[in-house]
Amino acid sequence: MTPERQTLEEAKLMFEARHINACVNRLYYACFYALSALLLIRNISTSKHSYVRSLLHRDYVKSGQVPNRDGRPL
Repeated sequence: MTPERQTLEEAKLMFEARHINACVNRLYYACFYALSALLLIRNISTSKHSYVRSLLHRDYVKSGQVPNRDGRPL
């Protein structure tokens, strides 16, 4: 199982147990791992969350591949 899928499964368990803060944390990391995997396809690797977010915006939101509403931080 990939890290993002495992983390998503953990989020589901946390939600079912009504541990909402832990659920949100796992959802955040599931997204981070999925975006990191997407960047790895382009040979870009980083552990910095801010860099992953900026690359998402620069390479996917600005080009229209990801809708603007999906690329904004909450």
